[in-house]
Amino acid sequence: MIEYVYDDEETERLTNWAKAMLGQGHRLRPDAKVIAKEVNGEIRGVVVFDTFSDNDCLMTVIGTPGTPWLTREFIIRAMAYPFLQLGFPRISCLVSKNNKASLRFVKHFGCWKLEGVLRKGGRDGEDLLLYGMLNEDCRWITLPMRSMAV
Repeated sequence: MIEYVYDDEETERLTNWAKAMLGQGHRLRPDAKVIAKEVNGEIRGVVVFDTFSDNDCLMTVIGTPGTPWLTREFIIRAMAYPFLQLGFPRISCLVSKNNKASLRFVKHFGCWKLEGVLRKGGRDGEDLLLYGMLNEDCRWITLPMRSMAV
């Protein structure tokens, strides 16, 4: 059974899972909000939103390697949160220049644009690449859905 978990009461459990998957030294901010996909009660992937400002937040995507958890339905749910529910004009993500899988993801997702480099910004001193996505560029949120935004 597939379940999507948005409940604030589940945030600690979901962020702990995300931290364990990301490995030692990775921190998520205290303002984190999480959307998770569970299959038969087992977390398969999460999208974490944190570092909120008036118009933007950081997005981190974490999944169980080797499982097909990132589906169109989950992407739409994840994109609806910042763009429709919160009404943000943009979101951001930081990707280590050494993380080939994440770089492939942002390049093939179709909406992210490279906006800058945070030199030596990574936990191992590597450069972090700053990507941004504008609401109007997000191909996962259709025009009729945008008109329903609060």
